[in-house]
Amino acid sequence: MGIHTPLLAAALATALLPAAAHAQLGEQPDYQREVAAGSIKGIVQSVDAGGGTVTLRAGGRTFRFRGTPTAIQQFAQGEVVELQYENHAGQLWLRDRGEQAAAPAPEGRLSGTVSEVDRSNGSITVRGQHFRAHPEELQAIQPGQSVRLSWAQVEATPWALQIQPGQARDEEQAPWER
Repeated sequence: MGIHTPLLAAALATALLPAAAHAQLGEQPDYQREVAAGSIKGIVQSVDAGGGTVTLRAGGRTFRFRGTPTAIQQFAQGEVVELQYENHAGQLWLRDRGEQAAAPAPEGRLSGTVSEVDRSNGSITVRGQHFRAHPEELQAIQPGQSVRLSWAQVEATPWALQIQPGQARDEEQAPWER
């Protein structure tokens, strides 16, 4: 009977843990659903410029923010920062940090018809090529629209640096054609 008592106690504690954690989280705002914009101070846990993410530890919680490579490259792991962010359809995106880092040099230009736009995840597909972009750059862009964009490869991820609605010119070279 003595062996079963610790096992039963452990099982009961494990079963109650998610409920206790949920109650504790209920006291704090759900940043990905409720907060439209704001600021948060914490310690940078990781930086992924190519993937466009910075992970921050604040108030005992871990938050992942998306951003352009220009915004992301300004952070260093272990740095204490205060971030300004906006919520774009459940995805937390960095606002400009106020410091202007050098943008990546354009590697190419591409024109074509937009086949897909995902504003919350910051992506656009033109001529079959997927590019990352900040949601604000995608606000006026619709599938079926002709665009011209300049792009750069950042850690193996193609990022749209500038997107302009307009007449597509097919003579420009796509990243996968280089």
